[in-house]
Amino acid sequence: MEADYSGKMILLLDILSKSTELCDKVLVFSRSLTTLDLVEFYLSKVQIKGKEGKHSKEGKDWYRYDSTLDFVLYTRTLQLLVR
Repeated sequence: MEADYSGKMILLLDILSKSTELCDKVLVFSRSLTTLDLVEFYLSKVQIKGKEGKHSKEGKDWYRYDSTLDFVLYTRTLQLLVR
């Protein structure tokens, strides 16, 4: 997936990279599912610090929380976010 990213997307991806390096958490809000798809694609390619060849994984290193989740997964993800 290649795209010409807007300035906002470039800034967001930079923030995500730096937060990953620092082991910080980031919460991203967007009304655009396409934007969330791009963020999800990017996160799946991020290498875990100190673990060569290992990439971040959904449900372990990051979570997607949007209106497409079924109720059970929606509730479980919400519980993980508020910890």
